[in-house]
Amino acid sequence: MKLIKILVLLLTLISLTGCYNYKELNDSAIVSAMSIDLDEDNPEKYKVGVQIMNAKKKENNNVSEIAFFEASGLSIYDALGSIVLSSPKQLYLGHMEVVVLGEKILKQKSPLDFLDFFMRDSSAEKDAVVVVSREKNASDILKILTPLETITSQNLKASLFNSADFSGTTNIVTLDELISHLMDDSKEAILPSVELTGKVNKGENIDNLSDSDPDVRIRFSNLALLKDDKLIGYLSNNESFGYNVITAEAGNTYIKFKCDNENYATLELVSLKTNEEISFKNKKPFVNINNETKTNIVEYNCDLDLIKDDKIIDEIQKKAEKRIEYLMNDFLDKAYEEYKTDVLHYGSTFYKEKRNEMKKYGYTTKSIKDDIKFKVTSKVKVDAAGLTVKSINNKEDKRER
Repeated sequence: MKLIKILVLLLTLISLTGCYNYKELNDSAIVSAMSIDLDEDNPEKYKVGVQIMNAKKKENNNVSEIAFFEASGLSIYDALGSIVLSSPKQLYLGHMEVVVLGEKILKQKSPLDFLDFFMRDSSAEKDAVVVVSREKNASDILKILTPLETITSQNLKASLFNSADFSGTTNIVTLDELISHLMDDSKEAILPSVELTGKVNKGENIDNLSDSDPDVRIRFSNLALLKDDKLIGYLSNNESFGYNVITAEAGNTYIKFKCDNENYATLELVSLKTNEEISFKNKKPFVNINNETKTNIVEYNCDLDLIKDDKIIDEIQKKAEKRIEYLMNDFLDKAYEEYKTDVLHYGSTFYKEKRNEMKKYGYTTKSIKDDIKFKVTSKVKVDAAGLTVKSINNKEDKRER
């Protein structure tokens, strides 16, 4: 019995000795973001940039919190190997927050051609968000120093989440989600895009941090559409919003519409619910999209009294419903009529639920998107809590005074 206790104690001590592949954090260069572009001098190579947290910032306030290294290679791993030659520390990808893909590389190559490394490297952060650099190299985005969040990757990630919540024109896609979509032949991907205003060389200067109105800014743009795993175009504001309404990702944002001949009302979307019904009509695929939205009135500049006339509320709800239906149709026309890309993954949905009919009518998961007809309906409910305050633009009240 005593011998057994000793053996158990020895085995416990062995398990407490640490990980076999443990590395000191001080020996690592923490990568917060990565950019991937095509090498303009050699299109067969990838130009990879890494944004590294700068430990010297704690010692000197006059230096940037980030350092940027860039190198080319025949693969991502090959390029990172070249970066290591100029870095005093080993690269650590476990805290990577953002991956920026250049517009040019997405137009010429499928991400599956070069993202395999991230799924095989156990240290690489799979939850890093992926964005497209619109009209600029991806590396240009990571070189910019931003004032509110001086670490560019944190600025990008925070801005993306804030934009997705408030504007309704962006969305959030992680690295593993993108790869999962691309590996499924019946699905297409959609990605947020980011653009840069001003000259890159000015944004690299630390003076960009101290200027109250920086010369160079990074801002999120509209959603990027992929077809056959390559970038084919971008949605407009309305089309991006329509996509997020259909996917119920536009919560906590707002819509605006005319409530009289001159003025606008604004409704906050408190909650969204979208139901989809798929079927075949006259041997053609048909999708019925029903949207239900709860809203609050957050701004009302019109010469109408919300309190005295219930019909006005019905009018507001109907106008909001028409606006939401317009936005959804605007997106569907762009994606399915013009670009013929199945970013809502109906090919996969029809295969799961209507497989026999698909085979009967000669459709595949990729071809069915070309013939889908849509019908969209919206039901808007205005929360009564927002109806207790009169419009300050009420002319009747002004006359009474």
